[in-house]
Amino acid sequence: MDKMHRSTEGQLGERASEDENQKSQWTIKGLDAVAVELSRKAAQKRGMRIGAWVSEALMMAASGDLDQSSSRRSENEEEVWGHLKALEKKILEDLEKIHDSNLETGKDVRLIHRKLLESL
Repeated sequence: MDKMHRSTEGQLGERASEDENQKSQWTIKGLDAVAVELSRKAAQKRGMRIGAWVSEALMMAASGDLDQSSSRRSENEEEVWGHLKALEKKILEDLEKIHDSNLETGKDVRLIHRKLLESL
């Protein structure tokens, strides 16, 4: 399992932020050597220090994951709302049927009542 902890002398040896209050050094153990080398090359290509490049890459990856998580929640909420709307529609249809049935029952009761009165 990969481990990550703060240290005063991180293996990356770079700081991700220019703001002194935001700076922090980290040691990340268990990284694949190829991933580290590719990261170094990508940082060099962009004229960045490795720590700054890794920080930017981590922030971009984390924001993407968080955005996807939010998007999935939104999709789930939409699905729930869709089910609730369908349920509401069904309930309203059933209530209308009950109302219509009650109207018919009321007519029947009035007819029976009238016939009883006529027979007296």
